[in-house]
Amino acid sequence: MSGSQTRILLATDGSLASFHAAERAVHLAEHLRAKLYVLYAVDKDRAFHGGMHYGEHLQKLRTAAEEATEKVAALAAKHGVESEKHIVEGGRPARTILWTAEEVGADYIMMGAEGMSRLESLMIGSEAQEVLRKAKCTVLLVGGQRSPDDPMLREPVRPDLKSVDQPS
Repeated sequence: MSGSQTRILLATDGSLASFHAAERAVHLAEHLRAKLYVLYAVDKDRAFHGGMHYGEHLQKLRTAAEEATEKVAALAAKHGVESEKHIVEGGRPARTILWTAEEVGADYIMMGAEGMSRLESLMIGSEAQEVLRKAKCTVLLVGGQRSPDDPMLREPVRPDLKSVDQPS
């Protein structure tokens, strides 16, 4: 990284795993004084498989994208982190993530990783795996259960998340 501002691309899909990654991306951006690029890759191919309701399904994906990126942008603003939202419509999300990382000159790509069995991974493929293999910058994957003692989470944005993935 040169003397310019560090750039972190966070790929979100609105899932719990991607929000965990968002919390950590904001923390990292805050400490590095980095700019956070928040990306939601709208998979138009997936919407197309919705059949004759393509337009309706695509609009739902666009709405989900706006909500997910706004949620992360609000978190970033709360912590004084500069952010920029990107909603990109394309094909496979991994390709969109890699393209956007190149476009913004990302130093890091951060994303949540859902657990997937070997068979699922072989049959479907994993967006995170493809990004990890093909990225020209460092990729940070966030997975596992969210620990309430995580030092990166001084002030959880949604305390209710603890009850979702932590046993009582």
